[in-house]
Amino acid sequence: MIGRQRIITGTEALFAKAGIRSATMDDIAHHLGISKKTIYTHFKNKEELVMTIVENNIAGYKEKVNMITSESENIFTMIGELTHSVIELSSGIFSLQKHDLLKYYANAWSLFQIFIDDVLLTSFDRLLHQGMKEGLIRPEIKVTILVRMRLAQIQQVFDSLTYPSVCLNPLEVHEELLTHFIYGIATPKGREVWLES
Repeated sequence: MIGRQRIITGTEALFAKAGIRSATMDDIAHHLGISKKTIYTHFKNKEELVMTIVENNIAGYKEKVNMITSESENIFTMIGELTHSVIELSSGIFSLQKHDLLKYYANAWSLFQIFIDDVLLTSFDRLLHQGMKEGLIRPEIKVTILVRMRLAQIQQVFDSLTYPSVCLNPLEVHEELLTHFIYGIATPKGREVWLES
């Protein structure tokens, strides 16, 4: 019998290609080469399957954020790695299927928003305050504003009207915005540490 995890993984791949709303339970069963009955033994309905996929993605990113904030050698490395983690997250299912999640699976989208508020904003906030204590971040900055600005910058890069990917590489845009952000918040000592890391 096919396992729950294989259904989740296969369905997520199908959603990435076809869209969440467009992919029916019949499509999912066909894609996985199983019957709908097999899917329904593991999931009550499509909404539960979508919620499970979103929860799994969030759990993976929570682990990654915890690892970054506990194992990196300095706050600038942590900010860079956290930024790259948000890039991955923003370019994954949440970016590709944002419209479907917002319109048809609001509960799943709200889990993503809670993750951003509770985990990402808190992590960036904690890092900036830590940097202030270490003399690496300017003490006069408004952390709450800058943390939200940074997350908005990261998500904005995937807006093709603002940064058309035809002429701008999203990773280059992110690197440039990250450098600009660091130079704006860092003390002279912090800039030295940033350049060395």
